[in-house]
Amino acid sequence: MVRMRAVDAAVLILEKEGATQAFGLPGAAINPFYSALKAHGGIGHVLARHVEAASHMAEGYTRAAAGNIGVCVGTSGPAGTDMVTGLYSASADSVPILCITGQAPVAKLHKEDFQAVDIAAIAAPVTKWAVTVLEAAQVPGTFQKAFRLMREGRPGPVLIDLPIDVQLAEIEFDIDTYEPLPVQRPAATRAQAEKVLAMLNAAERPLIVAPRALEKVTPLTQSGAEGLGGFVDGGAEGGFGVGGQAADGEVDAEAGDGGGVGGADGGGDGAYVGAPFAAVDGEASGADGSEFGAQSVRVGDGGVGVAREFGGEEAPDGLRVGVGEHRLAVGGGV
Repeated sequence: MVRMRAVDAAVLILEKEGATQAFGLPGAAINPFYSALKAHGGIGHVLARHVEAASHMAEGYTRAAAGNIGVCVGTSGPAGTDMVTGLYSASADSVPILCITGQAPVAKLHKEDFQAVDIAAIAAPVTKWAVTVLEAAQVPGTFQKAFRLMREGRPGPVLIDLPIDVQLAEIEFDIDTYEPLPVQRPAATRAQAEKVLAMLNAAERPLIVAPRALEKVTPLTQSGAEGLGGFVDGGAEGGFGVGGQAADGEVDAEAGDGGGVGGADGGGDGAYVGAPFAAVDGEASGADGSEFGAQSVRVGDGGVGVAREFGGEEAPDGLRVGVGEHRLAVGGGV
């Protein structure tokens, strides 16, 4: 087993977990971690002018592409408290970021030492987990748990506080035997899906707001009948249904004044799609995904494609787009 400083092990774990971009400011209590970053060389770093700015940079980096986790680094005391606004922002929008702070030596904690603020207690309300590591041997497990928590359930930020003596202590660690912890993702039950559809059908003017997390919902990244057909049967005409098929066996993608989303024929006052959607899997949406005020969407392979034409022209994957009075109606499999 290889012996190394705890911070060297932490940097190796960052790389193996896929977090390869950091933002921050050096300082006395976090300099051992920075020396590990420099010695490793595989993790990029952006020097910020202010640690709060670094926390927002980390959040922006995570938002930029699926799978990213931005890392914010700062020293003890005011650097940690400066991160709180960025942590709150990330928590509010379910954005996973990892904040790493330096800290006074373990023996000086709770003794009013210089900049030895209890940052774990301060950050706890705006993070999924905030922890001060008191034993060097606990560093690998702490980082491993942090990455699982950031990704699991509702994503969010984590803060790890590292006393300087913990950073410098040597531990036995083998990165080749390290593996990320499995991440559990919640899935809707049939009863929950049916309840959602019932509420949509009962609404007079339903509005679907698709969050950025849409790209991570497995059923929605497939075509309508294939991806959602296992939940419930197709809905009634003009309503919302999942997995409905036309008589010829293909997904009915008609939309006139309203829309059936993945259900039977559209019509009535069906789907009103009014949220800005993002292109998923890098595909352009429809004929020109920049039209409709950036409200077009294409999900997954062969999923939804919204055309630019306003007159019901046929879009890719058999989707038709019709415009009713003061509303855009989108039909087809979601």
